[in-house]
Amino acid sequence: KPPQMPSVGAFMQTLESPAHRECLGMKEGLTGVLLREINHGPDETPGKLRAGDVLMKVGPYRVDNFSAVELLGHRVALSAVQDLWFVGDQAHLLVRRDGKDLELEVELRASTFLVPRSLYAGDLTMRLDYYVCGGLVFVPLTADFLEQAWPNQQDRPAHLMDLFYRTPVTAERSQAVVLLSILADDVNAGHGAGYVGCPLVESVSGQPVRDIADLASKLSHAVAKEKFVSIDFTMASGPYTVVLKSADVPEADARISELYQLPALTSLEL
Repeated sequence: KPPQMPSVGAFMQTLESPAHRECLGMKEGLTGVLLREINHGPDETPGKLRAGDVLMKVGPYRVDNFSAVELLGHRVALSAVQDLWFVGDQAHLLVRRDGKDLELEVELRASTFLVPRSLYAGDLTMRLDYYVCGGLVFVPLTADFLEQAWPNQQDRPAHLMDLFYRTPVTAERSQAVVLLSILADDVNAGHGAGYVGCPLVESVSGQPVRDIADLASKLSHAVAKEKFVSIDFTMASGPYTVVLKSADVPEADARISELYQLPALTSLEL
């Protein structure tokens, strides 16, 4: 059986509000959670669930209005019940759609979070990837990184938490790559130093970035072939662009490596 944790592939909203439940046609005593978005990741055939469905039961387990179920005499999160199955298993679901109850057989698939819940991601070995260009230090965003950087969840940047909770893997983006810090040097003057808010990398020279390896490839190409390297980010406050002069980057990289005692400019095998 695959080792990954299974998922029904939906973003859910609790239904604590009596008015909301009544609006959805749920009679007194009926409970469940509202499926707001359905996500099955890239290269997946659409499932039978729809946005707007109310998920009422998973297998024999009834879902309450707070996204919890009773399991082995304890009230636990719905995710604990999903973990009783394996990826590829068929789960019997009861949903309410347009005021009617429907029973569905849905294949459980591997979770498709853009921000992995572990450094292992989908692999069996741990990877700690990074890439440095012109003093800009890039890393993939993971749950472990968020927990280590901001032990108090309330301190975590809103734009990163939105990625964590809601954003799925797509064919265009398989990793969220962020700017961890800026190692101050003349090549990046004017863009700050140290921690600058962990902005999300969007594109290099107008080309969307798929993952950290793709970022490294696009930056290397821009440094070699273009007069300027333009990197677009999304910060908590909005869009932001960093521009480096390509001709200055190679010498700056050597200077930065020596000054900051970097063992290498990247962990990637390029």
